Amino acid sequence: MTLQALFFAIDAVAIFVALAVAIGLIASRPRDSAARLAAFINVTAAGFVLFSRAMFSGWIPDPYRLTPSEPVMLILQVLMNTTPGVFMLLAFVLFRAPLRRFPRWLLGLFALETALEDLIPYLLGVTTHPSVGPTMTDSNVVLYAIFEVLPAALQALFVAMALWWTLQDWRADLVDSSRLLRAVLLVAIGVDLVSYTLLTRLVIAPDNVVMLHMHEAYMAFNALLGCAIVALLFYARDQRPAASVSSTRPTAVDPTEAIDEAAFRTAMDAKIYHEAGLTIASFATRLAIPEYRLRRLINTTLGHRNFNQMLHAYRIAEACDALADPERRRLPILTIALSVGYQSINPFNRAFRELMGVTPSVFRQRAHQAAVGGADSSGANGSTATVRAITHS
Repeated sequence: MTLQALFFAIDAVAIFVALAVAIGLIASRPRDSAARLAAFINVTAAGFVLFSRAMFSGWIPDPYRLTPSEPVMLILQVLMNTTPGVFMLLAFVLFRAPLRRFPRWLLGLFALETALEDLIPYLLGVTTHPSVGPTMTDSNVVLYAIFEVLPAALQALFVAMALWWTLQDWRADLVDSSRLLRAVLLVAIGVDLVSYTLLTRLVIAPDNVVMLHMHEAYMAFNALLGCAIVALLFYARDQRPAASVSSTRPTAVDPTEAIDEAAFRTAMDAKIYHEAGLTIASFATRLAIPEYRLRRLINTTLGHRNFNQMLHAYRIAEACDALADPERRRLPILTIALSVGYQSINPFNRAFRELMGVTPSVFRQRAHQAAVGGADSSGANGSTATVRAITHS
């Protein structure tokens, strides 16, 4: 097999793996925002392979060359250069949403980066690299800074934000394997994106054949990474909290488990979840329990996968009692939010909608109507029962 044939095979495999992962994500989780974003990233990865073969056509012989039309190239380039920003959105959806709002200034920078990458240069007739021929940006310092350095810096910022969000909250994930794997995976992808962006845009000359060789190494790495993602998805899907395993299976009795659970229940009955900034580490210290044992208790015995989500469930359950209480009907919702442990109304509203499916005011109105017999309360009662089942599992 010739070197060019090997490169063609690598690209073909990379496209197949990227599209297979995208289809698998959409088919298995069609309503999941994270799945849709991850699928989009894989589609753009496939488009990037096609774009690159056209971009490097000067180094590729005719049997393996691809020359799409200019509009197709522009579409592929726009999609390709949105990858770091979409990666940032994916990390936010996975690890920060729904209890926090995505920063608007980052959305603005994302739009600016996309415009500077392709749309504005296309309208102005400015050629940007990587390219196999001379470019206007290479001969003009100002254009190079605007259309090459600034977009590359913004892409690096997006990846850095994604990695920050991942590492900032990873300790709240109570599933040990998931916590480790998501951090390692996202760091690997982030480093991959940053290294490729910096090397191909700011280090390697656009007329150097090394660009093609590095591209193919990048494609081979991402094909392997795509296979790893598929394996990790199936692995994560098959993971279940130990509490859901049939109780008929014989298990070893840990004498500390009952003591730890009693301490946990006592703290929750004392409403420790009202404390602002409570973390798994500080909670373990308060209970005088090793952190690893508290993680195991909350995850495997009580069935919670995330510490922060567990706190929200307890807080929202208490808020539901207050909102449904006729004697506290005129109590401001902000007062209730503050009383159950939130520092402001916005996080409370987002958490409430996520767990209950309605806003606090709508929940209160339905509860009042149900109390006077004027409406069907099955929706509110069903949601409340779900939250109570979570907090008392």
